Amino acid sequence: MKRYSPIDLCPLPAVDLGNIEMPTDGLLKKRAAFCTRQFVKGSACRDFYQSLTSASLSDKQPIQCPFGFSAYRFTLGGNQIVLTGFVPFPRAGGESERQRAKDYPDSKIALDNIERMVASLQAAESARVDSIAEHLKKYPSALHEVRKLNRTIKQEAERLCRTQRPSDPDAADGSLVSIWKSAELMTYQFGILELIANETLAELPLKTPSQIYRIFDKCAHIYDLTATDKRIAIDLGGDSPVALVCDKTFPIIPTVLIENAIKYSTPQETILIRIKSDPKRKNCHISVQNIAPHSPALTNIMAKGVRGTKGGLGVGLYLANLVAKQHGSYLEVSREPLGANKEMFTFSLDLPTL
Repeated sequence: MKRYSPIDLCPLPAVDLGNIEMPTDGLLKKRAAFCTRQFVKGSACRDFYQSLTSASLSDKQPIQCPFGFSAYRFTLGGNQIVLTGFVPFPRAGGESERQRAKDYPDSKIALDNIERMVASLQAAESARVDSIAEHLKKYPSALHEVRKLNRTIKQEAERLCRTQRPSDPDAADGSLVSIWKSAELMTYQFGILELIANETLAELPLKTPSQIYRIFDKCAHIYDLTATDKRIAIDLGGDSPVALVCDKTFPIIPTVLIENAIKYSTPQETILIRIKSDPKRKNCHISVQNIAPHSPALTNIMAKGVRGTKGGLGVGLYLANLVAKQHGSYLEVSREPLGANKEMFTFSLDLPTL
């Protein structure tokens, strides 16, 4: 089944700048035959769309392509999307534009109509995300029962692994370990679902003194199951810091950051988790770093509904930041170019410690 993408609802031909391919057909207007020919003819079209990924460009401004059509970049679900293959009114000008308007008279569209289309798309995507969250709120009791069943599976699988290999349960029969770790993963995902359904959980008090390293280490070992072509490493600087946490919500931070790094990392690269304690300042610096293919800049990456290039509900980083704020901190993200096609992403926070 094809994964849903907001680009599927665009009324005009469109390009997702996170995955530049030939423009898709719009719901109301198909891609012009001229665009199809030019896209496969050389690199001019692809280079043009690549140039639109620049963070210095302003959204919602028509930009003329090398062949006379115009493009209109905007943000939808956290992705940079371009409506393309149209001739705007007022005109941008030029002989190529005049020829495209002559050859494709139905491509002439007033800019205020483009703006209304975009506003409607953004409102629909926001409503979609909100409706999913509202839907989840209706099933807390069902979620509770499923969590109980998963807990039983996890405990039984762990017992069998420890019985088989008391000194090293992770080295027990592979099938048993897989069941155990999968159930652990489900536990973390249920925590995220519960917070989606009830964000007031991020207002609970911090009561549990916990070793931050142990929480991240446990999460990393569990996610080793899914990071089959990547390596997760943890670097501890100094002693393992201890902080007061809410044990119901805090594991969401490592869960989201590690899962996000696995999803977007380049195969065979190392995902590096750093935990550095600063006893004098009574805090610790936590970062999760991964190398990924170059992608266009996302705006408001911590906002609800903002999705990366590989889909999802667009709530993971929003919830992780919500939990970070609960713990007296906030998430930051930085990116560092590594040549033409790769960059290093670092998500970090500074956590108060005891």
